[in-house]
Amino acid sequence: KGNIFYDSDNNFMVFKTNGTASDNERLRITNTGQFVVGTNPTVNSGNIAHIEAPSAFNNGETIVAIVGNNAAAGPRLTLQNLNTGGSAHSEILGTDAGGQSTGSIRFYHTDQSNNYGDLALGTRNAAGPPVDRMRITKGGQVNIGGDYTQTTYKTQIETTNGNVLRLVTDSDDANGVEFVLRKDSASPADEDNLGNIYFQGNDDSGAATFFSS
Repeated sequence: KGNIFYDSDNNFMVFKTNGTASDNERLRITNTGQFVVGTNPTVNSGNIAHIEAPSAFNNGETIVAIVGNNAAAGPRLTLQNLNTGGSAHSEILGTDAGGQSTGSIRFYHTDQSNNYGDLALGTRNAAGPPVDRMRITKGGQVNIGGDYTQTTYKTQIETTNGNVLRLVTDSDDANGVEFVLRKDSASPADEDNLGNIYFQGNDDSGAATFFSS
């Protein structure tokens, strides 16, 4: 048994199953059009939809499955921002128990005409929204730590101190860490240049200069 109940005083609709008591509420549509599934009718006013599993259901885990059956793409979840500005983006946020954001996945719309975009991962270590820490550009360049628009190098790591990169192995055998520079040429020849390590800094005028290699 169950019922569909409309509260004319507060203008919300409730759906109940397996009984008609207050704790049998499964779904609520609020007076502002919010869609609330689960056990938290005091959902944040900024959320149009809220899904929360009761603590007795699956140990309190909330799992939403979007299932498809296709030889290629399968199911899709689409986030669309109708703004066409240069900083327009969509995002997925992780939050703490208080509902404050702690991390983000952002989809930047960098070129509306050609439907190009960047993907960024963000974390938060201070007040305010998560800050981008790694960004993959529309051309596939991976930038970590800053200068998220550079496209000269396939990967760039930037930091404000000298601790940029550390390579560690936990192997118990005799082998240590390997750092390999490989040129995968289809037509190798004698005297080919296989790789370079450059030391670069700014000269007296502030221009980037290679000082040695």
